Amino acid sequence: MKSKFLTLLAGVAAVTLITAPLVVNAQRSNLLAQRPHPALSNLDLTSEQQTQLEQIRNNADSQIAGILNPAQQQQFQSIQAQREQLKEAMKAMNLTSEQKEQMRSIKQSAKQQMAGVLTDEQRQQLRQERQNADGSGRKGPRGFGGPEALLSLNLTSEQQAQLEQIRNSTDSQMAAILNPGQQQQFQSIQAQREQLKEAMKAMNLTPEQKEQMRSIRQSSRQQVSGILTEEQQQQLRQEMRSRRGGGGRRGPGAQ
Repeated sequence: MKSKFLTLLAGVAAVTLITAPLVVNAQRSNLLAQRPHPALSNLDLTSEQQTQLEQIRNNADSQIAGILNPAQQQQFQSIQAQREQLKEAMKAMNLTSEQKEQMRSIKQSAKQQMAGVLTDEQRQQLRQERQNADGSGRKGPRGFGGPEALLSLNLTSEQQAQLEQIRNSTDSQMAAILNPGQQQQFQSIQAQREQLKEAMKAMNLTPEQKEQMRSIRQSSRQQVSGILTEEQQQQLRQEMRSRRGGGGRRGPGAQ
């Protein structure tokens, strides 16, 4: 039961794939200028805006370098490379617009059903777990953390059975909208996500480092949003909504 339960969110949360944040590890020079966030690259940024974005990156790089020890910096660099590979793998699935919309619908339905299984106290605990789920400050699917977060809720046997039913239903629905090749790719992506999660845990970030990571990321997102025009912010929100349907997540400036 537990091994199946550990995969409960894998099929759901893989849709909200972990991708590299706009601000990445401190050892990559000129990364933003050379490889801008895909959504930002579509905004027709002016030279001044690109310069400002690079300044934000440089500032964040310095802050990140200041809170990680050398070993953690090396681990973080490896994690960023893995995230890029996952992002490319998800793109390689070539989901159609219809499939992306179906993925969004399946994921939303599953989250609502899962929330209905939990007590108010468990939902509150899960929200707290979600806020602390990732050392980089990344929050998981809205309202849910990873499988470990659910396991910490002291679920009853009945609740576990209900959640397993939701997983089985979600798996079946996803299988129905993916062709055989996509299903194989999706299974590989889920396995890679688990490896990435373990790598992040292995960094052994302290509570203080986790909080600092959250602060750096939030500050960077606010700064990025501040240099975009209203039209660009609207376009970026649309880009991120589209990307979340195909495995992306909220990017800088997304509401």
